[in-house]
Amino acid sequence: LDSLLQEMSMEQYEDLCMRLYWDCQKLLTKLAEGGPDLDRKQCIISWLVTQGTKYPRIPEFKPEYSWYNVSTPLTVDRLEGLISVLDFFTYCCINCMHILPDLERLEENW
Repeated sequence: LDSLLQEMSMEQYEDLCMRLYWDCQKLLTKLAEGGPDLDRKQCIISWLVTQGTKYPRIPEFKPEYSWYNVSTPLTVDRLEGLISVLDFFTYCCINCMHILPDLERLEENW
């Protein structure tokens, strides 16, 4: 990710963040306005399919990265076609600690 960001100007980076933000807002609006008959899972999957080529592909993970809860190091190719949550955690970050219950629920459900 560092190499991707280093290749971008600040203006390109800000534009990318804003496009991603507004695309996510469109999905949230669609889910909120969908009503009881909306197939939420299908709605999210359809939205993800439209996002596939809209944004730059993340670069390969550095080989020196440490991985937890996986038997072998992750690669971008290995994650292809999957919905993945990568949580970059530091022990001294209070926000990182606050997200732990949400991550636990995700792990239990998926």
